[in-house]
Amino acid sequence: MRIEPGDKSLADLIQFMGTGLIVDAIQGAHSGNIPNGDYSVGIASGFYVENGEIIGRVKDAMIAGNIYDSLNRVIAVGDTLYPCHASWAPAILFDQVSVASYG
Repeated sequence: MRIEPGDKSLADLIQFMGTGLIVDAIQGAHSGNIPNGDYSVGIASGFYVENGEIIGRVKDAMIAGNIYDSLNRVIAVGDTLYPCHASWAPAILFDQVSVASYG
């Protein structure tokens, strides 16, 4: 799969986000109902954003949803490709991803 870069910088995406999470790395990607697109993964590395600024790190949290639904909720796509496992991908700003904290 290849995701083409968009036209927003990472700083633009963070500022537009307002309040939310930046998910840098996940754990447990093998879980969920993969053929149906359902996911429930832990955030291995992430950042909390408030008022368009990174204010801290995220730990002991997870995100869940359906990738097909999430891909229909893309707000913007970043203009830079970053290494992502065996590929390269841009930052993607999604709307309404479920987040849970267990810490």
